[in-house]
Amino acid sequence: MTSLEALYGTHRRTFVSKIRPYVRSFDVAEDLVQEAFTRAVDKLSQFNPKKGSLKGWFTKILFSLVWSHLRTLKKTPPMYDIDLVLESDLLAYEEEPNLRKYVAGVVNVKHKQVLLGHFLLGYSYKELAAMLDMTQDNTRKVVQRFRDAER
Repeated sequence: MTSLEALYGTHRRTFVSKIRPYVRSFDVAEDLVQEAFTRAVDKLSQFNPKKGSLKGWFTKILFSLVWSHLRTLKKTPPMYDIDLVLESDLLAYEEEPNLRKYVAGVVNVKHKQVLLGHFLLGYSYKELAAMLDMTQDNTRKVVQRFRDAER
């Protein structure tokens, strides 16, 4: 049994429970978790343990599928829902080790949403700008400030 299979076996129910409120269906949530696992198996060679945990990597794949599913339904989740996901899942996100510390110091809520939406959920600058009523250039600048602060 691979570590990915062990992760799936151990945390499948947790992942389904975590995304069910967003897709509003237990069956859809199960399907998305299964699809994320299939994609993770296909992309396992791309996983780099130096960039973060397997659980964090899988979570990113899963939430990317969830948001893609919601966009397909033309139902963009409200930002307060995204905040709940982000605050609870930021601990599992290890690909940007300084992100947690940096975000904790960000006072502007929209800037925090831009950073977490971009890095954790994979939203584009354009999508974030539309959801947050900001310009695309401003969303890009928020991310750039984080990258500059990292150096």
